[in-house]
Amino acid sequence: MNLDEITFGNPNKEQLEYIKKTNYLDVLFEELSTYTFPKNSSDATKEELNHIVDCLKEIEGNEEYLKRYKTYDAHLKKYFTDGIFKGHENETEIKQLVDSVMEDIKPLLIKLKYHFQRPRPNQLAEYYKLKLFPYQSISADSPSFPSGHAYQGRILTEVIGNLYPQTYSFMERVFNDVSYSRVFMGLHYQSDVDVAIFCADKVLSNKVFKEKYKL
Repeated sequence: MNLDEITFGNPNKEQLEYIKKTNYLDVLFEELSTYTFPKNSSDATKEELNHIVDCLKEIEGNEEYLKRYKTYDAHLKKYFTDGIFKGHENETEIKQLVDSVMEDIKPLLIKLKYHFQRPRPNQLAEYYKLKLFPYQSISADSPSFPSGHAYQGRILTEVIGNLYPQTYSFMERVFNDVSYSRVFMGLHYQSDVDVAIFCADKVLSNKVFKEKYKL
């Protein structure tokens, strides 16, 4: 079998709606679609897979970290609202802001994921005969590249942190922890996270996005 022909697969119906949706951030797609990942058969991918195996071994049995990482996986948006702003006088407005940001940034993310069609680490690990067994996820139902959690976490940190500077330092630590968690849970390659942050920074520098969210 040609490893470079292995892909993730088709989108689900909800994702298909995002792919069909026209969005002002579509102007970034052409540029961002050129920042690809190493081939499945490359030494770089093998190194990334072995790094994930090491991360999984390191995190095994650490219930404190795993509980937090699984919370990020299942409830990222909720963590950035209830986890930080529960009881805040502007709690309702903050939740509306987060909903708005997520709706704006998700179509581009989904379009990039299905453009690249990178298989998840455990899909490739089977062919390499690696003992790479990720933790259960309710959010890993899309191609691996780029990481949605790193992309969304970076953008939410900057948007909310700009409006509420007193929370920025804490949110930045959360964002970094979220990014680490995707590799340590066995759900992403490090290059997924790195390019996700790059994509997020492109969104944050988009003129329309900056004007809309007062950056």
